[in-house]
Amino acid sequence: MYAFCPRKYWHRYIGHWFGWTDHAHERTRLNYRLTKLESIPTWIGKRVHSGISSYLSGDLDIDIVRSRTLELMQSEFKVSEGPVRGPKLFKLQEHFYDTISGRSELEEAQTRVAEALDAFLKTGYRTDFEKARSAGRFTFKEDDLRTWPDRELFLPELGMDLESVPIYANPDCVFQHKDDGFVILDWKTGRQPGAEDRQVITPQLALYVLWLRHRHAGAGECPPDRIEAYECYLPEDELFGRALSEDDLQRTVRQTRNEILKLRKLSDHERYNIVPEKRCEAKSGQATCGSCPFRFREVCRDSAI
Repeated sequence: MYAFCPRKYWHRYIGHWFGWTDHAHERTRLNYRLTKLESIPTWIGKRVHSGISSYLSGDLDIDIVRSRTLELMQSEFKVSEGPVRGPKLFKLQEHFYDTISGRSELEEAQTRVAEALDAFLKTGYRTDFEKARSAGRFTFKEDDLRTWPDRELFLPELGMDLESVPIYANPDCVFQHKDDGFVILDWKTGRQPGAEDRQVITPQLALYVLWLRHRHAGAGECPPDRIEAYECYLPEDELFGRALSEDDLQRTVRQTRNEILKLRKLSDHERYNIVPEKRCEAKSGQATCGSCPFRFREVCRDSAI
């Protein structure tokens, strides 16, 4: 996000702090409110993720999960249609900016979520996950860690000067094969990459592998080529990724280190990279500002909108 627009990074991760308090400056309060907006595509992805996590818990049939998920979306959409009454109340970005035409968007979003959940049922990952859990092998789903401190990852590989800097990682699904290999899955509901990227390991996937090796003792000694990491696009059930190599992990460590050092040069806080707004230049323009939730001039004074 910082590379896309440094000012958007500042608004998303820094400028909203304490905007939830009664004594906060009006601009800070609005900034905080805007961080809580969800676009319809983000909302669809969130509901697919939560539905799959519920299904992986093993307690509910997929029909119940689907029904409850769609009912929740109906309720959330109704709340979003109403007036803004509190900073923590659910609100779609499209409602906030009045760019939504009606309830057809709800029906379309529900259809996409239902299709993704039904597609997940056909993949067989629930069976693989349950077999691993029943056999006492390692399993993990995204809501197993609910607080930010639980999701902090500290990497000695970054070097002694950065090993106390937290990296936040939370894979969607992990399970261990009977041959002691591991599979990491990251659900995606957006547009797929091109076929030429089918075996590309993104930094996110590589960080998930590092997370696994540090979190689970059995994975710590596991060679990276025994750990497969994939982005799984639903409802298409298309996989992008592969088994990793040490080069993949070392390259991601170098990239992560360079990004942290870049922010640290601008920051007044060594641990959390708190960068002053004046050092975060806005990349104003229709391409960057058009879909940005912080496009209000009351928040981003350099908005092109």
